[in-house]
Formats: sequence, structure tokens, C-alpha cells
Amino acid sequence: MKTKICSECHKRKKVIEFHKDKRSKNNYKNNCKICTKNRYNKNKKNIRKKQKEYYERNKLKILKKQKRNLIIIIEIQQLWKEL
Repeated sequence: MKTKICSECHKRKKVIEFHKDKRSKNNYKNNCKICTKNRYNKNKKNIRKKQKEYYERNKLKILKKQKRNLIIIIEIQQLWKEL
């Protein structure tokens, strides 16, 4: 099985211990799942705060997109019913 070195903990691990990432050369993130989770938990409050600020700044844009997506889903469901 393939292995990869985590850029955060510097341990060699199996690639299944990394999240997938199509943009990277080897299709896996640089940090292992455990390090990613640990980093998120350390910065959870700050991340939530930034998410909330982003939502407040872009509320109309987000709501428009949600509405558009909902309309598309309803249309697809109707097409499936017709089949």
C-alpha cells in the first residue's frame, strides 16, 4: 500500500489516512486526517466566527444560491416522477 508523510506531524502513514484532494499532484491532502481534525478543534471558535461573518456579508448571495438550487432539485424530482 502507498504511504505518504504528513506535513504537520511528519509521520509516514498510509494514504487512506489522508483526505482526497483532486487539486494536488498525488490526489491527497498534505495533512493526515488526525492532524486536520486536531487543527480544526484548536481553531473551532475562530473558524465559526469567520463563517458567521462571511454569511452576514454575503447573506443575499447565499440565499439566492440556495433558492436556485432548491428550484433545480424540485425540477429534477418532477422529471423523475414523469419517468
